[in-house]
Amino acid sequence: MGQGGTLRIINASNYVLKLSYCHSYQMNSWDGKFPSVINQGEIKDVYIEWDEYIFNTITDDSGNVGYSIVGTDRHFEIQARWRYLQVDWQNTIQDPKFCVQPNTQIANLGWVHDGIVTLTFCAVNDNNLVNISHLPIIEYSVKKDFKNVDNTKIEKELVKYVSIQDKGQPFSNLLAMAEEKGGTKLESNLVGLLKQTIENPEQILEESYSNGDSAYLKNWMETYGPVIENTPLDDLTLACTHNSGTYKMVSPFGSLWTKCQNLSISDQLNKGVRVLDLRVGEDNGNFILVHDKWRSEISLEDTLKQVQGFIAGNPKEVIILDFHSFTALNGQFDENKLYNLVTTSLGNLIYHYNGHVPTLSEIWSTQSRVIVSWSSNNKPTEFFPVIDQKWFDKDNLGDLYSAIQDEMKNSHDNKGLWSICAIITPSISNITPIQSIPELTKWFQAGGEWAKNANIIAVDFVEKTNIVQQAISECLIKSVSKKYHNDVCFALMK
Repeated sequence: MGQGGTLRIINASNYVLKLSYCHSYQMNSWDGKFPSVINQGEIKDVYIEWDEYIFNTITDDSGNVGYSIVGTDRHFEIQARWRYLQVDWQNTIQDPKFCVQPNTQIANLGWVHDGIVTLTFCAVNDNNLVNISHLPIIEYSVKKDFKNVDNTKIEKELVKYVSIQDKGQPFSNLLAMAEEKGGTKLESNLVGLLKQTIENPEQILEESYSNGDSAYLKNWMETYGPVIENTPLDDLTLACTHNSGTYKMVSPFGSLWTKCQNLSISDQLNKGVRVLDLRVGEDNGNFILVHDKWRSEISLEDTLKQVQGFIAGNPKEVIILDFHSFTALNGQFDENKLYNLVTTSLGNLIYHYNGHVPTLSEIWSTQSRVIVSWSSNNKPTEFFPVIDQKWFDKDNLGDLYSAIQDEMKNSHDNKGLWSICAIITPSISNITPIQSIPELTKWFQAGGEWAKNANIIAVDFVEKTNIVQQAISECLIKSVSKKYHNDVCFALMK
């Protein structure tokens, strides 16, 4: 037994990929697993496993498999190295008809234990669309998600501490009341009970997870523009950070349950995120980003400056700012003042709403690069309607999976921008602090039904998933299988 997972090879082209050779050293699963031929529009999953037998030197496990592009003299090689995969594009990268991404000779694909990494080959011909059949998602086997703690005692102590009679309050409300009353100086028995819920899976996750090359993510829209530029934004698959501005919370205690991101706004955008979920609070006349009533240290003004700075360095990337909620932290919220701050800060970067969802090409024909969606009955005419967030309020993976599965059965065609909140919400029955969900790599893998049907996928701790890479691959698949693209050839790896 050893580190294992799946490589998904998507031939989103009208070329045939033919196996040239396959060999390995100390791999449990490699030889004989790769298909001899990958036909036009086919998606093939290959299970790969390293050998971690105690008497072997595990770090020299390796595998190599070569594919040629039939009808050309081009070829490339997929390589297994210890706990990651990579692709050597060989002479493919030298052909001006092909564009590889990342644009390096040897590109790291990363690795997710028991998950999926994706390699997508794209060769687009204006007169020949690619017929791609998406695969059903891998069924999630419900398992015990979190450690067992006595939540009844925790609820009792919280209710007692904040001196209220209503035991039906949501956990976040009880915690906020406790924070307001005593800050971090809570009674020792309550602190002890809360600490029982804190797990740190990150060491295990880091040992079985590698995100691969990411430098190319900062300008992926420009790179793949010739393929995706005529696809409406609500038909693309885009990665979103849930509660984007919570990477630095004021409360060191409450942040365990309110912090949803580690990366700054700039870093999120550089990692390929193109939708920001902004919750704005007004605090004594100042606008800050919040999670419900929990304050962050991030001002909206600084957030807008980070967006401006990113676009200045990446002038063809398009950002969606979803102003999803407005919270009065001291009794009032001046929406007109907020509007003035946003419009003054972004100016001509704001793309004006004209009744339909645009394509990248339409946006690029203007000076604008930012779509602003606005959660208000008094929405300014130039702003887009608020993004329709599908939030499920589930505190465990099994229930979340079922809720998303039910939502994906609904039609979302021609309904504007919408998002799936693929997040766990702490509750009084399950108050484990917010953490990343590695299972998302299986649920929303490119070439799967959920990725196909999704528009925006909102996640916590985005850097702990490869949801951005999967979303980009799915954007290409959607675009080559519909009459959206121009005449260009691409080879994409994720």
